[in-house]
Amino acid sequence: MACPATTPTGILVAYSPTDTGGGRPLPAGTVYWESPNIRLALGTVDPTLGVTPVDPGLLIPANWDPPNAPFSGQVAVNSAYILLVRIRNTDPGQARASLNLQGWVSNYTAGGVGPGSAIPGPAGPVSFTGFNGTDTLPPAKANPSDPTGMLVLKSGQLWTPTTDQLNGPTHGHVCVAVNVWADATTGGDGSPATPSDGESLTSSFLDPTCDRMYGQRNVQIVMAQIGQRVRFPIMVLVPATDRCPLDALVRIRRAELAEDQDGTLRHIHELDQAASAHAITRLCRPDGDPLGHVKIGHEGSSGGDHLRLHLEPGERADLTVTLDPAKEQKPGDTFAFDILTTDTATDHPYGAARVYVLVTA
Repeated sequence: MACPATTPTGILVAYSPTDTGGGRPLPAGTVYWESPNIRLALGTVDPTLGVTPVDPGLLIPANWDPPNAPFSGQVAVNSAYILLVRIRNTDPGQARASLNLQGWVSNYTAGGVGPGSAIPGPAGPVSFTGFNGTDTLPPAKANPSDPTGMLVLKSGQLWTPTTDQLNGPTHGHVCVAVNVWADATTGGDGSPATPSDGESLTSSFLDPTCDRMYGQRNVQIVMAQIGQRVRFPIMVLVPATDRCPLDALVRIRRAELAEDQDGTLRHIHELDQAASAHAITRLCRPDGDPLGHVKIGHEGSSGGDHLRLHLEPGERADLTVTLDPAKEQKPGDTFAFDILTTDTATDHPYGAARVYVLVTA
């Protein structure tokens, strides 16, 4: 897959707090699939105003940082959600305005995300659009993590998950893909004011490794009771509109978690939230090699640490990840791993997902 030609500066959906927007395509191994700048937030419909109100605090970019609670990756049936995306501008000399948003919700997947994998809804695939013609995204700040240089875009629609969607292949866990771009604007005298930057997505999947205006949020929290075997589903699919089959390698890869000198794992927003719900005050690395107990395979199979797939256009593979209990487990044991899918014909990432595991009493 060839990356589109884009300039290194402008609108950025950062994949991490240190992402500067440059260096596309991203180096192999970059974890681009857990962007902290994408979330589904609870919203309500106001039929009189024709708008979708959301917690006003979430429209303030600084409120997305600790200690505020982030999007966990799981949604509830019959609750309404709005899509929010926090963006910034890496161009030091020119603002961006006339800002557009596209977004899609797919089942928890280790494959591509975008309209080609969006889950079905009553009116078609679950998708979002948004437009902000009022606010301007300022030129780059000297400190790229300065929230005063950021802006939160919101969708013009809400999504209310249904029971059918909950009973889908991944049981309510979802991943979200977004594309943001700016239209050109002109000043009062007709001269150019702000440039265009990016465009509407026309392909089945978006590739955040290639374009700074694409973003993906694909994180799952798994809570395992001591001695319990846990299984959860994940999927890989090839859109029917694709012309070529996919030969892929799906594998499990360790994700390192930072820890303090006393062995306590440093704060991970979603895990802190989950631990608090189970009265766990200290997260620690477990004894031994927890990945020795993680397997991925087809439904009904025991699996291993990798598998190979061949999918024709329009086909889908429903996979199962199994977590067997380790010896000497204790509440607060925490580890993480990525599920990576690589197109073996091109050696290019086809998709990925992050899993955090928390052992509870």
